[in-house]
Amino acid sequence: MRIITSSEYYDLLSAQYRQVSQIRTAYLAGVDRLIAESLQPGMSLLDVGGADGVRSLRLAHNAGISRVVLLDSSPAMLSRVESKDFEQVIEGDITSESTLARLGEARFDAALALWNVLGHIPSAEARTRALVNIRRGLRPKGLLFLDCNNRENTRAYGWLAARRNWLLGVFRKGGERWNFALRAKSAPDAVSYVHIFSARELEQLALAAGFEIDRLVFVDYETGQPVKSRFAGQIFLQLRRRD
Repeated sequence: MRIITSSEYYDLLSAQYRQVSQIRTAYLAGVDRLIAESLQPGMSLLDVGGADGVRSLRLAHNAGISRVVLLDSSPAMLSRVESKDFEQVIEGDITSESTLARLGEARFDAALALWNVLGHIPSAEARTRALVNIRRGLRPKGLLFLDCNNRENTRAYGWLAARRNWLLGVFRKGGERWNFALRAKSAPDAVSYVHIFSARELEQLALAAGFEIDRLVFVDYETGQPVKSRFAGQIFLQLRRRD
């Protein structure tokens, strides 16, 4: 078994990405509804890990936003970008200073890091660096929207596993414990690793990176509807740059 990077994983997935997205249409639409509540006409928008860009352009169009920059580290995924409506399309890694230099500091009113993009960054240090770089790219009081897989979601992982994950998270930091192998369907001998979060872990990470938390919502992975219990949905966060 060979270990591949997230970029390589998405290169392999690129041809099937829209089909995979269609399977989760209800969930993605539910998260998009939450984002749309806070987008305003005339904003500038950065989509981090935005794949083929279809989703961020739809959000931008519906909100009256014309200035959108797409960033992704997968060249094969970016080769599938069809629209010319982006202000820029950048191939790069959000954890790197060179990518931040290309994006520019204090440039954007809002940023997206959706569908567990943050979980595909391999280490806690790199995830913090990614959030810090996104914060630096935002204007004062700029917004970041992200959603991540919730390891305490009983509907996704079963009651016993989710409660065990909750207990382990309370008494141990865990770190790389929560990295799980993700097999590439088109290359059975290849696996990438993805991090599965808890709400507590994400909140701490966001605060350490210089954000304040505007909203925390749990979203059912099947229906896309907000749920009251932290044990019943994926994690959606609306963050604001703290200055």
